[in-house]
Formats: sequence, structure tokens, C-alpha cells
Amino acid sequence: MSQNYLKDNCNRILGWTSMVNGREYAYDKHGHMLGSYLNNTNSSFDVCGRLLGSGNLMSFLVMKSAATGDSLRR
Repeated sequence: MSQNYLKDNCNRILGWTSMVNGREYAYDKHGHMLGSYLNNTNSSFDVCGRLLGSGNLMSFLVMKSAATGDSLRR
């Protein structure tokens, strides 16, 4: 499992992504899962399983969560 931390310009952690078995997961700074990306289908999903779009949108989820201050669980 590899983790990539996303940080702001003051070096504070906004969240991270981790790769497990060909699927990438995004987490906010509190460790709440925000969504996942399936490499073989090139599709991104939110935490509720809704399709967000094609391509890897995990960094977008982390940045949106940091900007709004919630874990996007709606």
C-alpha cells in the first residue's frame, strides 16, 4: 500500500490517497474515506458509490473536502 499526502502551502495535510489492489482511495485529513478510483474502468466514485466521472478524481475529492470542511458524505 502506498500513500500520497496532499498538503497546502503551509505544509498542513489536507488528505491522502492510497492504492490497494488496483484501486485508489481518497481520505480527508481526519481519515474519512471520500471515494475511490478503479484503474481498469478509469472511473471515479464517491463514498456512496455514485459515479463522479472518468479519470482519477481523487485529488479533486480531497481538495473539495478541505475547501468545504466536510467529508462529502451526502
